[in-house]
Amino acid sequence: MVMTGKDIYDNFHQNARGTDSWQEAQQAATQIAQDLPGQAVRIKRLQDGMTSAWTGNAADAAQGGVTPLALEHLNIADDLHTTQDLMSRQAASFHQAANAVQPMPLEPTLRDPLAAIATGAPLDTMLTQATRYNTVAQHNVDVMTTYDGASRYNAATMPAAYGTLADNPMSVTLQPTPGRNPATAPSGSVVSHTAGRPASPNRT
Repeated sequence: MVMTGKDIYDNFHQNARGTDSWQEAQQAATQIAQDLPGQAVRIKRLQDGMTSAWTGNAADAAQGGVTPLALEHLNIADDLHTTQDLMSRQAASFHQAANAVQPMPLEPTLRDPLAAIATGAPLDTMLTQATRYNTVAQHNVDVMTTYDGASRYNAATMPAAYGTLADNPMSVTLQPTPGRNPATAPSGSVVSHTAGRPASPNRT
């Protein structure tokens, strides 16, 4: 979309939507990042409790399922800090551009020199008016170009996801009491856990 010098000025003033949404996103990311360490500690306590309660394959399965969760809580903190920084940068870039753009002067017009002398108005020539008009227009274009470049960088650098957890392949089966039919195993039968290789968090 082609924007004139006036369009650019209005984009940061009359038609501006402000920076509230970016500031709200920054605050949300900050709050979540502050909560993550405490959540990781609680998950670690859960892991310790499960490890002490179970042994063997069952304990391995518990660790394989909970450990990636605790690690991912810590890992995504970096992405949240990146989000905070980019939201702050975007808002700052907007305010900087809004303060830099200039209102456009009137378009150059051919004035009657006799009328200008009679009214005491300044006798601007067409060349003077055109030079001033084009200078301000180019200035606004340069400001918009800088702002657009900053916005593109922020959008490209913004995390697209905040961590994922790989599936932990584990099956749970009933091991019947010796001499009994598996289909009629009593409720007191031993539960056997077959744990796969512990999952590790995948970063995206």
